[in-house]
Amino acid sequence: MVFDKDIQKLMEDEKANNRMFTKTQKDVCWNNSTMIPSRDPSRWRLDAVGNPVLYILRGCHGTLCHEYDHIVPFSKGGTTTVANCQIL
Repeated sequence: MVFDKDIQKLMEDEKANNRMFTKTQKDVCWNNSTMIPSRDPSRWRLDAVGNPVLYILRGCHGTLCHEYDHIVPFSKGGTTTVANCQIL
């Protein structure tokens, strides 16, 4: 049942199409990104250009930091959906 509530929440978030990604959308975006072999996938992933990033380092400036970004910019008509989310 919890799974159904998560799906329902994600669908509501995507319908709203706010500029900022929600926690649920960010979690799905993280899980959709490329895993790094021999690294814990809950902590490490590769960003859109192949750089390793660490889950806890969000919104900072550093080599292992990342942000959630629109593939097609929001200002150019891009939607705030999981399909339009990438880690940079």
